[in-house]
Amino acid sequence: MKSKGMAYLLHTFLGIFGAGRFYVGDIGMGILNLFTFGGFGFLWLVDFFLLSGRVDYRNMMFMGTRGSINNNSATSTNVNTVNVTIDPNMLKNLQDSQNKAPEVEEIKA
Repeated sequence: MKSKGMAYLLHTFLGIFGAGRFYVGDIGMGILNLFTFGGFGFLWLVDFFLLSGRVDYRNMMFMGTRGSINNNSATSTNVNTVNVTIDPNMLKNLQDSQNKAPEVEEIKA
C-alpha cells in the first residue's frame, strides 16, 4: 500500500525528477518528468492535483489483486461477489399468488 503523505513528500522535494510518479508506479510519466524537469514546472504543478487520485488508484489495484489471491483473509474484500439468498417459501407464495384468480366484486345498482 502506498502512502499519500510519502507521495506528496517525494513530489514536493523531488517532483521535478518524477519521484512522486515513480513512487506510485507511473514509470512513463516519471521518465517524462525526469527528462523535462517536471515538464518545465507545469507537470510538477499538475501532479499536485493528480497525485492523490493516483495513490488511491494504485491502492485499489493492490487490494483487488490481493483479494483475488487470498480469499480466506478476513480483511480482503472482493467487490465482484454478490450473495443472494432466496427463501423457497417466499418463492412458492409468490407463484401461488400469481396463479390465483383475482376476486371480482359484483356491483349492484
